[in-house]
Amino acid sequence: MLAVVDFQALMLEVTNRELNLSRATLRNWRRLNPTLSASFAVFEANKAKTAAHQLHVRKYKAVAEGILETARESNSDPVEAGVKAHQQAEAVEDEVKPINAAEREQRRLQAWWESGLDSLD
Repeated sequence: MLAVVDFQALMLEVTNRELNLSRATLRNWRRLNPTLSASFAVFEANKAKTAAHQLHVRKYKAVAEGILETARESNSDPVEAGVKAHQQAEAVEDEVKPINAAEREQRRLQAWWESGLDSLD
């Protein structure tokens, strides 16, 4: 069954390219055809799997870059130093990530509350 669905996903791509149809048009048609719907499900699953794999590879490339950089600096243990540098960079990245409006408002209110009620005067 899985091979049939993979073949159907491939046929979806071929049909899309051959007839110059947009994905939106094919998505609209998927409600009418269960086979097309199954093909889209496989396509979306493969897309998510590829994105996860690319993220995984990107992480290892960043670690390898850190290892090479520390090796160029003649560290005694470039692997350990490179991994630590990568972990520190990830921690900084997590702190720098933008926050949504609700969280920003919550932080602003918390800062105002901790400043005391003297700011009302």
